[in-house]
Amino acid sequence: EDREQDDADLPRAIALMQKHRAFADTVARARDYGAKSLAALAAFPDSVEKRALADIVGFCVSRAR
Repeated sequence: EDREQDDADLPRAIALMQKHRAFADTVARARDYGAKSLAALAAFPDSVEKRALADIVGFCVSRAR
């Protein structure tokens, strides 16, 4: 409210995000977009570029924990 921050703000923000499932919902959304991306790539012939894009999707989604 007063725009001042203190050491208790981060733990409080994390607790609120956990309470409202923000992390879990974000990971689920990332996985959904990843699956859609891979499905869109399926229309293209196999290539180094296609595999690189698929690898990027896999890397990003696997980091979502």
